Amino acid sequence: MLEINTTHLERLGWDKDRDAELRTLLLEIPEPGPTVENADSGPKLAAQSEGYLVGRISFVSRKHFLVHDGQNEIAARALGGQTMQACVGDWALCRRVGSGPAVLVQLLTRKNLLSRKAPGKRPEPQHLAANLDVVFLVAGLDEAFNLARQERLVSAIRASQIEPVVVLNKSDLGGTLQRDRIAAASASGTETVLVTSALRGQGLDLIKEYVPFGHTAALIGSSGAGKSTLINALLESGKIATGPVRRGDSKGRHTTTNRRLYEIPDAGLLIDMPGIREWQLWTPAGNPGVTEGFADIEQLAETCAFRDCRHESEPGCQVRLAIEAGHLDAARLRSFQKLQREEAYFRERYPEITSGREDRIHPGGFDKKRQLKGLHKKYRRIQQEKRRRQGR
Repeated sequence: MLEINTTHLERLGWDKDRDAELRTLLLEIPEPGPTVENADSGPKLAAQSEGYLVGRISFVSRKHFLVHDGQNEIAARALGGQTMQACVGDWALCRRVGSGPAVLVQLLTRKNLLSRKAPGKRPEPQHLAANLDVVFLVAGLDEAFNLARQERLVSAIRASQIEPVVVLNKSDLGGTLQRDRIAAASASGTETVLVTSALRGQGLDLIKEYVPFGHTAALIGSSGAGKSTLINALLESGKIATGPVRRGDSKGRHTTTNRRLYEIPDAGLLIDMPGIREWQLWTPAGNPGVTEGFADIEQLAETCAFRDCRHESEPGCQVRLAIEAGHLDAARLRSFQKLQREEAYFRERYPEITSGREDRIHPGGFDKKRQLKGLHKKYRRIQQEKRRRQGR
């Protein structure tokens, strides 16, 4: 049986469950040696293997990724026939090959996965980070606080079985707005709101309490919210580039262009991400959906007179009674209903994904029925143009 030293991985979050999975996986893997692959299984690997390594993915680009083995970062890649599904935070088993990049063998089972629908029309996910314990939703106190957007993010994070924590950064600029923003953030469905100032070092200990040794957190927020400045303060270094914000709306440029895993001194791990402009829901099979971010409304709905109550004008609606009594904000209900409609549209349009039958989706992204429909429309337009030119 193959043996891999994992003693250096504990500070990266390695635990007994992953150790047991790795041992089972190594029983099925052949001893290191020359690898020969035929044209059907992928490109040839004409090199002598130097053994296997396991580590945590700390950086991902289109062509390669970095695997941290607890001591060093090793360049790795996926073979040409493999779909690049790896993301920052994943645990990966790789095979060393000569002096070149290691080759991905298999990703270990994920504890959780934070994803959104990739921009564009194709029904494809964009995996942002895996194996997280907490996600910090960072907003600057110098920018407009978008409560509806915050509720959307909280729902997506809770649906991924991850704890969301709101971080209101730049408290040195907040002034009298600070108290109102804390109240607004608390209303978004999170139990915890932290107030920090990366420039003054305020509130950093509060963040470290949520990311102890062996735990992992990710930072999400708009460009200019101060995520990179916050990480620099926690790392006690200036290794991450930062930039100024516009005076008019406090928006910043994308100084962070890739997701990256960092180690915090005397604490756990942080994943820095580019600024988020949009967040389209991605609710595959097994995902509980948007209700996870609106537990207060769901609890009230259980006591409504009708099971299918829409919370509009039905008699005995406890949600409406809570709004009239001032215990629930009507805007929060509207946000919940909007996300429900968006989720229902996603499930109706992409039943293959929500039912766990992704294999029936056309490789190009669209299912075959929609692709054929598009081709028929294009053909009809060509024929119409042809008849128009002929004067018919």
